[in-house]
Amino acid sequence: MSKLYPSAQAALADIVRNGLTIAVGGFGLCGIPEALIAALRDSGVRDLTCISNNAGVDGFGLGLLLATRQIRKMISSYVGENALFEKQFLDGELELELTPQGTLAEKLRAGGAGIPAFFTRTGYGTLLSEGKETKDFNGLSYVLEESIQADLAIVKAWKADKAGNLVMNKTANNFNVACAKAGRVTVAEVEEIVEIGELDPHQIHVPGVYVDRLVLGSNYEKPIEQRTVSGAGISAKGFNPQREWMAKRVAQELTDGAYINLGIGMPTLVVVGTSLFTIIFVTANNTLQHAWFNGTVDLVLAGLLLLGGVIGAQIGVRLSGRFNAEQLRVLLAAIVLAVCLKILADLLIGGPAVQFSFGEGAGHA
Repeated sequence: MSKLYPSAQAALADIVRNGLTIAVGGFGLCGIPEALIAALRDSGVRDLTCISNNAGVDGFGLGLLLATRQIRKMISSYVGENALFEKQFLDGELELELTPQGTLAEKLRAGGAGIPAFFTRTGYGTLLSEGKETKDFNGLSYVLEESIQADLAIVKAWKADKAGNLVMNKTANNFNVACAKAGRVTVAEVEEIVEIGELDPHQIHVPGVYVDRLVLGSNYEKPIEQRTVSGAGISAKGFNPQREWMAKRVAQELTDGAYINLGIGMPTLVVVGTSLFTIIFVTANNTLQHAWFNGTVDLVLAGLLLLGGVIGAQIGVRLSGRFNAEQLRVLLAAIVLAVCLKILADLLIGGPAVQFSFGEGAGHA
């Protein structure tokens, strides 16, 4: 029996009904099932519960369903990019179950694996854990979270074969894999469909057993959620002294060489509050993104110290084959002077962090 349907409307026609729970793949506007969302809007179904990392933006993605008041409840992690979402929630029109991002991912993954619930440390002792079972393991406290199985999952993939095996494109993998496995019925829209056997089995992200229907999409918009260009300056939306204090408090938990996962917005301010010469590695969605050297002149000083060390070593070898006491004293004095200059620069300029990018991996599909 063929899994291929001629259109998104046809793929959803005998599935959609009022009150459905729908898992929607994507992260921001990356890897969202554009055609299937539009088909849901056109179907006119209402009272939907949508499970998605976020709720799109005004006029695009799930923002289309918010505009038509077709969503009754959102189960989400990040909802800060949609003004209509905020208004409907504050006006009492929209229910919200705010869920930590990692917990949401695990809820979907566990649901797809047939695991009814799991314990996690995330959220313990906060409002998110009120009314939930807690338990201690090895001296640490955990909260019980129930997994998610959706009536319908709609996802986006780059390629599929006719058996429904899916391949995602780069960061468009995001929540699509977990959503695809958590749906009782899963519909995938893809950019290319190939014959069975043409896909490398090692490159398949979602086995076809999880996919019930396929739609070949076209004319994708793939808009950029937040377009930032060189020279445009940097702004911190909603920045205020309270948020700065929170960021600096979190920064006290970091140590030299730490790996941290920072979301957009206020979390990126955390690196500014780190101590002198602290080097941390910033990740996003488990991918190494940047190394941060705190302070204004750290990189310059590191280069000068390295250059001084090389020159000093060459002088020492050429003159005597080794460092003499006077050379060591000069080198140490240079290091002390460099540190003092660095501290002075931090005090005068405020010590903004200098960022070195390892590549964003901003794949869209």
